[in-house]
Amino acid sequence: KTSVKNILSTILSQKYRVLVTPESYNTPLGISLSVKKLDPTHDIFIAEMGARSKGDIADLARIVKPQYALLTGVNAQHLETFITEENIKSTKFELFESLDAQGKGFFSADNEGAMELYEKFEGNKYSAGMNGSFVKAENLSVSEHGATFDLVFNGKNKIKCQTNLLGKHNISNICLASAVAYEIGMTPKEIAMGINRLVAIKHRLELIRNNKNILIIDDSYNSNEHGVKAALEVLSLFEGRKFIVTPGLVELGSRENMANFEFGKTISSVADVVVIVGKHNAEMLIQGLLKAGFNKANIVFAKNRNKAGEKLNELLVSGDVVLFENDLPDTYE
Repeated sequence: KTSVKNILSTILSQKYRVLVTPESYNTPLGISLSVKKLDPTHDIFIAEMGARSKGDIADLARIVKPQYALLTGVNAQHLETFITEENIKSTKFELFESLDAQGKGFFSADNEGAMELYEKFEGNKYSAGMNGSFVKAENLSVSEHGATFDLVFNGKNKIKCQTNLLGKHNISNICLASAVAYEIGMTPKEIAMGINRLVAIKHRLELIRNNKNILIIDDSYNSNEHGVKAALEVLSLFEGRKFIVTPGLVELGSRENMANFEFGKTISSVADVVVIVGKHNAEMLIQGLLKAGFNKANIVFAKNRNKAGEKLNELLVSGDVVLFENDLPDTYE
């Protein structure tokens, strides 16, 4: 959500004066504090909405009264508090139920759950993404430097775009944001200019090269099953020894063990060395790694973040690449 919010803000700012909720301010208090900065010179207000239980989005929508609603996807993050995926879907759909007859809903065409809600929504609606009907990307070329692609609007207008953002999933995010910008009234050329100016958000596939020529991919903000697959896809693009540092996936309720087992299996096909932080998910991650044939000697355990840093300092050499995946809270030591 935060990535799409920032992409949308950057694109819209090519033509409009935009106020956006900062960082991950997505609660009633966070949004209310942001609204205090609104003044008559602003054309557009963008609010990120977060939820941990049913009714949360409906409460936020009553505050914001949105005219445009964007759904980036439906996944199992926060399943621990939602209990079921149906609760997650119904909560996200609260946003679209809040729209009036003139409201417009935008859905990620690359997420199965989002498209399920797209079919359910009976108002003005648009799908966008790699497979979008309203906005889609063609001729995509992805590398460790970013991506180039053709953005196609409404099946007719096409423009070549370039971005430094990493990963195919970010192209899907760009399509979703571009659909809103196009519907609001921006031209393909204005949108492409905004895309060219996009920069990585801190802790979300942010690239950092240190003074020892070690490349760090900081994806340490809280992640989910879709997010880790995207991050590993990005890691695979780079040369050199590949390290991943992670506590595993959290807040998934009854699905957590299996999700981390599968995460371990997926890691094995990309990483050369795995540093597991904390014991909370260690067993399932290790089981998944070993099941996929990963070398046990290349699995490193660290009790906490500080210990992980110490072990990395012992192992890393010039040319190595390190992916920090998911947040590393001390509660999962």
